[in-house]
Amino acid sequence: MFAQGKYFDARATLDRALSRQRGNAAAFPRAVSALYEANATVNLHMGDMEDYRTMTIGQSRTLTENLPANDPQVLVNAIRLGDFWAKLRQPHNARLQYRAAAEGYTGRGEHRLAALTRLRGAAIEAQMGDLSAAEREIATTRRSPAAGDSDVVLNATILQARIDRARGKKESTDALFEALRTGPDQAPVLVYQPPVADTATNMANAVLARVAPVSDPNSLGTGGALPLRDAATAYIHWADLGFMVNPDGSVSDVEILRGTRSQTWLKPFIKAVEGRRYAPLKLEPGIPGLYRVERLTWRAEREVPRGSLIKQPAGYQAVETLDITRTTAAAASPPTG
Repeated sequence: MFAQGKYFDARATLDRALSRQRGNAAAFPRAVSALYEANATVNLHMGDMEDYRTMTIGQSRTLTENLPANDPQVLVNAIRLGDFWAKLRQPHNARLQYRAAAEGYTGRGEHRLAALTRLRGAAIEAQMGDLSAAEREIATTRRSPAAGDSDVVLNATILQARIDRARGKKESTDALFEALRTGPDQAPVLVYQPPVADTATNMANAVLARVAPVSDPNSLGTGGALPLRDAATAYIHWADLGFMVNPDGSVSDVEILRGTRSQTWLKPFIKAVEGRRYAPLKLEPGIPGLYRVERLTWRAEREVPRGSLIKQPAGYQAVETLDITRTTAAAASPPTG
């Protein structure tokens, strides 16, 4: 149902499944955890951050209370909670969570997880504008016992290149393209995406809420707050974008596969996807590239405005992106809306 854009139906189905299976968490923790995770994803795309929080906490408790402490899903739970705070637009809490998780991993001898978590924290530092703090975190990972791990090296190198670009230095990005090669059995590694044009938020807000554009537009994945009286008329817009990642890492053939009827809001985001650069691919001769599909959902956070008892799409607006390449069986379906 989520793949078809029926977010409310998907959530209702998952709610019913959880009501039936929640009591089986001790016997089937992974299955119940998966239900919580799926429900959290749907709520995130609907903009219901309260239920997103509830489902994320439910997933965390299901794992930690019913699986051994050294189980891989329990180990990465601390990282997932940092991601959760980042999605709630609370970077300070995300940074603290990543830092605490990294220290916990180090104490357990999980040096690879510690390094990868520290790099997540470094990315938050960079997003908050503290590039020096981000570079200190990168330097720490390069001194760790996991410094030679291929994933640690890759993530540290990509993050450093992004920091260098923020400072107007492009040499490290050029070197990165020369050094990196991704195999056909791996997901393409995104190295760079241009910021969405400043008109993107204005355009999307105008289409979504049918009001005059708000000020202070931002980049992909962020938005702005609308006055409650205007945003109450907003609804969810979604689209699946298909595109080819070429052997040299460039992107071509970006197309709208399906989505809600209103698609004007997509134009700046399509342009941003067209400008992406991935790590070059190691493919057999004759293979044109790797085809990917991403779900984009533009929505306002659902809140209970003054004078109402019902949640409405009346808050902060954002675009959520999800790679659904492996779940696009219905991609040939005609657009709905």
